[in-house]
Parts: sequence; structure tokens; C-alpha cells
Amino acid sequence: MVLNADQIGDKAPGWRRLDYVLHLLGLAVALVILLSLTIMAVTDDSGFIDRDWIAFDTAADRLTSGELDQIYSGFEVDKLPYLYPPYTLVLSLPLAPLPPRASFLFSASLVLVTVMASLRVLSLCRPAPAGEHLAIGSAVFASGAVITATLTGQYSGLYLLSLSAGVFFWTKDQRFRSGGAMALLFIKPNIGVVALVCLLWSRSRAAAAGLGATVVGMAAASMVLGPEIWGDFFTTLVDTARLNEGENAFVDLQVTVLASLRILIGGGSLSVAVWAVWLMVTAVLGLAVLSVWRRPEQARSPLRLFGTMALFALAANPRLYFYDAVLLVLPVVARYVDRETYGSILHRRLSAVLAIIALGSTWGIAAGLNPLLAAVGPASAAWLVVEADDMRRVRTLVATTAESHAEV
Repeated sequence: MVLNADQIGDKAPGWRRLDYVLHLLGLAVALVILLSLTIMAVTDDSGFIDRDWIAFDTAADRLTSGELDQIYSGFEVDKLPYLYPPYTLVLSLPLAPLPPRASFLFSASLVLVTVMASLRVLSLCRPAPAGEHLAIGSAVFASGAVITATLTGQYSGLYLLSLSAGVFFWTKDQRFRSGGAMALLFIKPNIGVVALVCLLWSRSRAAAAGLGATVVGMAAASMVLGPEIWGDFFTTLVDTARLNEGENAFVDLQVTVLASLRILIGGGSLSVAVWAVWLMVTAVLGLAVLSVWRRPEQARSPLRLFGTMALFALAANPRLYFYDAVLLVLPVVARYVDRETYGSILHRRLSAVLAIIALGSTWGIAAGLNPLLAAVGPASAAWLVVEADDMRRVRTLVATTAESHAEV
């Protein structure tokens, strides 16, 4: 059972005052980061800020100038090409009228705002004392995942906000809206498809319909740009897949189990041994997450339920990068605020250790210690197995207890 605000109880005046203080502290942290980024944007001449956001800025310029055939130009033309589906181009439009450094600030600010909004939405799903939200917010904003996502200006915060909104509507029993909210996960289809499979497996028809309808609507709206742009996108997608198979695939920047296996036993390449081990691991993780989503209504914590989706999407994916590790924020929040829903002290402690390893290892890229990133995928995978096993045990215990009461 998930606690609600009434069960937690009203806060004393001192706690309410502390709430305001903590909100101000959180705002101050965000403003300090934004101020630092502003100084970098104004004073940096070394090219340090010239990162992934440039692809979005270039796409926006080409979109508004009518150069649609140049948007998906690939790695042969652009050092940082645009790799997202055509329906995401609308997200880049605000960058079109801005000069480069202002585009950097806008992209970085978008990450901060979406992460802050995600934390707020998750706090509405599970009320908790102000001190807990301070601890969570501090851990999140101090993580390498959020800092590097901010510096690159990636869309990662939108994935987190989309998933957080999905949990929020799920807890309100608004399943169609829950699915629709998760449509932004299809900014990266290899993340979105995980949500779709989980919803279909859980027989949550309304949620699956909401997700499917919203994605189809986004794809249909993008047809105003012409069907040719989809052909260009798929061509770029194939070229990217081929690049990922080669030795220059930036494996040391990825946070998946596959990337870790490539580093540990494949020497960076995709050997038969790497594929074989990855398929076995993915099968185990797939069974784990599907066992949880088989009866989602029996989950004591919707946050932990959706946390398993995030962990699987991160660990089992063929290709996700360090900035995508922002997805870890959801299971981290779930682990902390719903720690009392664990059925085993061992599982509870293991999940804490694995959460620290997974989130802490995202500092690898920010600290210049890229090998640390290789721990993110395996730690997330192990964490998923722990979560699934604990939820299965709790579900069995609840069912057994219910049968005992029925017999009495």
C-alpha cells in the first residue's frame, strides 16, 4: 500500500517553515548552476561549451530556412548530426532565433527545469517529509548524470519528466493520460518501446492506447514536413547503427550492459561472445521486469514499479549515453521515499548500495574517469533483479496472508 498525505500526517509549523527554506535552497542551487553556465557561455573561447546542443541548434536553423533535406546530413557532413525522429524537431524551434551562446543557455536551462519539474511531480506522487526531498534533490543535482546532461544540453530531462508524469497519472488512476504522458519517451524510440511493452504486458489497455495514440499523433503531425524527411531519418539511423558496431562507437561514453561487456570481454568490439552474454543478460532482465509488470495493481509502490521500467530501459538498451543516465533519478527517488515498502532488509540494503554505485558512477565522464561509466549498466541490471525479486516476495506474502485470513 502506498502512503498518502493523510497517512503521513500534517506537518508541524516548524516543518512547514523548513519546507520553504528547502525550496529556496533548491532554487539557489539551480540558480548557481545557471549563473555558472552563463559565465561559461559569455567568457569561454576554448570551445568547451560546443557540445550536443549544437546539433539541435543547427537542425532548428535548417528547419526554419527550409533546408529540410540537410537536417539529417549524417556524420559525413556534421560532427554532431541530428539523430532524433522528425516529430522532435519542434523541440528545437526555440533555438532558431537565438545566437549560439544563448542557444547553449536555453538548452542547459531546459535540462535543469525539466529535472526540477520531475522532482516536483514525483513528490506529488508520494508525499514525504521535507528533509527527504532535500536529500533527494541534493543527490540528484550533484550527480554526474544531471551535470553532464546540463552541459551537453541533451533532451534527457524530458525523458525523466515524461516518465514522472506517467507515474503521477497512474497513481491518480488516469491510465490513458499516464500513457499519453510517456509519449515523450519516444524522443528516443529505444527507450519508448520499453514503456509500450510493459504497458501491453500489464494489460493496461487504456495506458497503452494513450501512449500509442499520442505517438501516432506526433508522427502524423511531422508529415507536414514531407515523407522524405522520414526516409532521411532512417538512413541516418542505419548509419548510426553501423557506427555503433565499429571500434569508434564511443563505447566508453555509454552506460549500458552491452557497452560494459564490449569493454570487459570484447576489447571494444561486438564479438560473438559479447552478443551471446548480452542476450542472456537481457533475457534475465526482461523476465525480471515483466514479472513485476504482470500484475502492476499489486505493486505496493507505483514509484518502484516505474523505477523497474527505467532500470531496464537503461541497462538492457543496445545504446544509451552518459546523459541518458538521468533516468536513474526515478528509481533513486523511489528507493528513498518508499524504502518502507521493501519486504526484506537484505533487498533494501542491496538496493541502496546498487543505487549509490549506479548514480555515483555517472561522475565518470564529468571527472574525466570514463571507465567508471562501465559500472552504471551492470549496477542498474543488478538493482533491477533485486527490485523484481523483492516485489515478487512481497506479492506472494500478501497473497498468502490474504488466504490465511479468508480461511479464518
